Amino acid sequence: MFRVCKDCGTPAIFVNKEAVDDKVGPEITTLTHEKIYACPNPNCDTVYFNNEIHLKKADLNVPIFFKDSSDDVPICYCSKLTRGEIKNAVSKGYKTIAQIQEFTGKNLTGNCKEKNPIGQCCRNIFLYEIEKASGESPLGFTFKPCSCCS
Repeated sequence: MFRVCKDCGTPAIFVNKEAVDDKVGPEITTLTHEKIYACPNPNCDTVYFNNEIHLKKADLNVPIFFKDSSDDVPICYCSKLTRGEIKNAVSKGYKTIAQIQEFTGKNLTGNCKEKNPIGQCCRNIFLYEIEKASGESPLGFTFKPCSCCS
């Protein structure tokens, strides 16, 4: 079923309950028996929703990368690697995910299903942030899953 955000009309992304549990606590998602969706629009305050729940940024216990443009927001939630740390590493000449993880010492992976706000691997957004920090003009990142966390 195709869903759109109730507040802004942006096409929504299906999100697994484990990812939402980690951001608000399982007591919220046990209230719903429906699929949960995320609004990817950075200008909309709604993060997660369905017909039973409607969660705004203020309802969450961590900042969400697609809703928060600050340097403090995590890009890799498993290792808590932030956008600012990626920018810093790129400014020092590190250009790949592996190089940046080694430089920062933040290389925990494998819990994307629970830790990432959309329950998918952070690789695509990580690459997007590297391009942006390198001065390139990336077209955008994709919320599509990659093969490295499957």
